[in-house]
Amino acid sequence: MGIDFLLGTRCQYITFLDSDDFLHPSVLSMMIEVANNASNKSIVACYVKPVYGSELPEYYSNDVIQEYEVEDFYCKRTIDCIHLFGKLYPINDFDLIRLPKGVRFAEDTLTTYRIVFNHDNVVYINKPLYGYYQSNESLVRSAWIPAKYNAVIGFEQQLDFFIKKGLYEAVDVCKRHYFHTVVLNISEAKAAGFEYLYMIHNLRKTINTHKKYFTVSDKIKIYTKIISIVTGLYPFIVSMNNCLRQHI
Repeated sequence: MGIDFLLGTRCQYITFLDSDDFLHPSVLSMMIEVANNASNKSIVACYVKPVYGSELPEYYSNDVIQEYEVEDFYCKRTIDCIHLFGKLYPINDFDLIRLPKGVRFAEDTLTTYRIVFNHDNVVYINKPLYGYYQSNESLVRSAWIPAKYNAVIGFEQQLDFFIKKGLYEAVDVCKRHYFHTVVLNISEAKAAGFEYLYMIHNLRKTINTHKKYFTVSDKIKIYTKIISIVTGLYPFIVSMNNCLRQHI
């Protein structure tokens, strides 16, 4: 039935839970209380904690409830911003926006930022109320498959979105995540024996489309990493960088 069914009910909020993740027992009551006390243009989010067992750790902070302007939240807590889970959404957030059908990896990277940026502020509960279960068998840790490239597409769409909105701090943060995700995908696709040259082509196209926002330094850094991956020197360069960091 999904979201369309809920839109026809008296439902006020909606949240999401992956089948292998878990919530703190107080998460809904806490988030609803915060939402009811927040402004109409706010969305409530909580700290999403990667976990390896079956319990969320206790977390103590003197500043549990924090309020961010939405661009500031993206810049300071990008992963919390773009993941679907760990948020309490007003049901009307989904009047026009839907998760893409048939996408089984990074579907929230393609969508969630647009929902969050429909709001002016994010009220953030700095306490691990959502447990994001990690295991060696999870899709995130598995060998590369073409569906993982959706994460790259998601950051390309975010970049275009922020440029059109004139959100230039978000553009700078998005660029870093975009470059990291492109490099990771090229490296893993090459290791798994998949075609990866189209990723380089799409990267060049994105940089050329938004060339005003990519500095010479940006281009040198990303293309140097890609050349090192293609030539097989990337593991050596990463190892050397790690050694340098330890001795600086």
